[in-house]
Amino acid sequence: MEALIKMFDNVDKMTFSQSLLSMIIAVILGIILKYIYQKNQLSINYSRSFPIALILLPIIVCMIMIAIGSSLVLSLGLVGSLSILRFRSAIKDIRDMVFLFIAIAIGLTTGSGNYLLAVTGLVFFSAITIIFSYFDLLKPSANDYLLSITGTNCNQQDIDSILQMLEQSCSRFETRSIANSNNLIDLSFTLQLPKYKDIYKLISTIRDNIGKDIEIRAVTPDTASIM
Repeated sequence: MEALIKMFDNVDKMTFSQSLLSMIIAVILGIILKYIYQKNQLSINYSRSFPIALILLPIIVCMIMIAIGSSLVLSLGLVGSLSILRFRSAIKDIRDMVFLFIAIAIGLTTGSGNYLLAVTGLVFFSAITIIFSYFDLLKPSANDYLLSITGTNCNQQDIDSILQMLEQSCSRFETRSIANSNNLIDLSFTLQLPKYKDIYKLISTIRDNIGKDIEIRAVTPDTASIM
C-alpha cells in the first residue's frame, strides 16, 4: 500500500528560491492585470475590492500549485476540500468572470514554473482587451440604460437640474418615477446616450452639479449588470 501511495505521490518539489520567484512573478502579473481591469472596466459602480482580488487570487493559486507539485494524492485531496466551498458573492457582469479566470490562469502557470506562458498569456489577453475597449467592441449592443438616483437633503430645484442635464446629454430619455418627500428624492429613468461611454460623463456631471449626498446607479437592460 505504501509503495502504491509513493508511486502516485511522486512530488517534484520546488526549491525555496523557485517558490519565492513564482510568487513574486504572480504578484507582478496580478498588479498588471488589476491595472488593465481598472483602465478598461465597463462598470461605474464596480466593487472596489474586486481589483484587489485580482492581485491576491494568483498568489493563492500559485501557492496551491507549488504545494501540490506532481502529487496525485494532494490534488485529489484539494478537489475534495474545495468541493465543500460555496461562493456567496454573485458576479454581476460575466466580463468580470473572465478576469477571474485569467487571474487563476496566472496562478496556475506561475505555480507550475511556466513563467513564459504566464507572461505571454497576460500580454496577449491585455492586448486583446485594450483593442476591444478602444474600438468599443466590449460595449452592449445598444446605449440604453436604466438610471436610478436617490439622495438626501435634495429639493425640487435639484430634480429640475437633473432633468435639464438629461435633456442636454441624452439622445432620448423617459421618466419612470419621481418621488420627493421630506428632502429625500428617488428618481428612475430609461435613457439612451449617443455613445456608450457617455454614461461616465453624465454621472460625473450630475454629481458635480448637485454636490449633495446622492447615489447613482446605471443598469444596462440587456445584461442587467450594475454599471
